[in-house]
Amino acid sequence: MTIVAYCPQEMKRKGRDCRSKQGLQEQATSLNLMMDFIIWNARGVNNASFRRQCGAIVNIHKPALLVLQETKMTKHQSLTEELKFDSQIQSTANGLSGGIVIMWNEDTLKLENLSITPQGIHVTIKVLPNSPSCFFSTIYASPDFNTRTNLWKELGNLSKTITGEWLIGGDFIEVLHANDKLGGNSISYSKTSLF
Repeated sequence: MTIVAYCPQEMKRKGRDCRSKQGLQEQATSLNLMMDFIIWNARGVNNASFRRQCGAIVNIHKPALLVLQETKMTKHQSLTEELKFDSQIQSTANGLSGGIVIMWNEDTLKLENLSITPQGIHVTIKVLPNSPSCFFSTIYASPDFNTRTNLWKELGNLSKTITGEWLIGGDFIEVLHANDKLGGNSISYSKTSLF
């Protein structure tokens, strides 16, 4: 699970640290809330234990946006409502693999869907009432190497069309450097070079 705090571009331009106490206070004041985004590779969400745990995390952190990956579900509306969000964009699971859902409340954020694929959802996000929009992509890369390389090409093409800020997060399966990973098999530099 990843928790990402939104840092407005004007604070960056002024050289302010969004994670410092002063930066967090200024950010919360300017936005009237803390912009936490949670991205969670859940590995299945259709069970009571997950729903309890996720509900507790949402109650504690009160994220403006929640992304669940590898939901293994085709419909996410009841889960969206149970977690007290009023809007969603989804990429449905294929059988018991995949599935991505982005959840948010429309009084806080405005999302516009740009593209949905089995490996990602790409949207623009506007923090209400009047922050500038930014691009957001949540990625759940395929374990199949050939399918995953298509994702890298899609992201490369998408990057050429984006002007402004782009927040991208999720499960890419690949790492850029060996020290980015802990344990497991060693990385394949021939595969990583394509990432």
